[in-house]
Amino acid sequence: MDILSKLLDKGARENRGQGPKPKFCRSWIWKSLCKLRLLARPFVVCEVGSGLTASFWHENWTSLGPLLHLTGEQGPRVSGLSVDAVVRDALVNNNWWVHSFRSRNPIISLLKNCLPDPQAIVSSEEDDQFLWQIGRIPKHAFLSWLIALNRLSTKDRMRNWGLSVSPTCVLCGAADESRQHIFSDFVYGREVWAFFFSAVHLSPPPLVMDVIRWIKAPTQDSNINLILKLAYQASLYMIWKERNSRIHTQTSRPAASLIQEVQRLLRAKMDILSREQRNLPSTVTFLSIWRLHFNR
Repeated sequence: MDILSKLLDKGARENRGQGPKPKFCRSWIWKSLCKLRLLARPFVVCEVGSGLTASFWHENWTSLGPLLHLTGEQGPRVSGLSVDAVVRDALVNNNWWVHSFRSRNPIISLLKNCLPDPQAIVSSEEDDQFLWQIGRIPKHAFLSWLIALNRLSTKDRMRNWGLSVSPTCVLCGAADESRQHIFSDFVYGREVWAFFFSAVHLSPPPLVMDVIRWIKAPTQDSNINLILKLAYQASLYMIWKERNSRIHTQTSRPAASLIQEVQRLLRAKMDILSREQRNLPSTVTFLSIWRLHFNR
């Protein structure tokens, strides 16, 4: 389990009074990460073991998102299961408590259809685990959140903090460094991620925040969309890594080198994702799509 997944687990326990409150933590880094819990939560799924930790209503443990989002606030009231209940609390006599209901209330019907086979949970002695959703590379996704929030230590922000640093971008040596310049305006950064969009004949919008919104569904093919999201996040990560490398080690690489590294990373990721598609009826895999469009 990585650091943000642990934070979500910790946050769930704190909300139920099972752990220390964040205010007792003195670390600035830890407090900053705690503030990102709400941003991170949509990207984390819960793999239920014994069901003793995972929140029944708030965690994404059925692959449908938090059940409270499906039922609305009436879910706990109509079903009689407390909003603070854990998954294990919803089991009665080795079955889900709602299966004894004869009510035709649509919320009850929805829950009956959403809940998985309870036997694995009944017999499990494993702890619940919080995992990143399939498809995301955590360090790439994390940096993308920081970019979306404009929280990176770009030189324009550092100067706004009162630090005496040169405003010049280390990648181009000409323009002032900012989020927009590094990741979109300057040809070096744009060349890296544009390589993958051009493979499927797409032209993203010019502003960084517009791209972040657009990348959620740039095509009607969900498989291509996922690959493009991964490629874009990996490109942002490599561009920022290259920027820091030039500052701290005085070494540099051409954009083509970054593109090749992103290709190697995503090729390995496509192999993993394709193996997880083996039991699906579709014969189109992420790896086959990658080879068709992006393996240039």
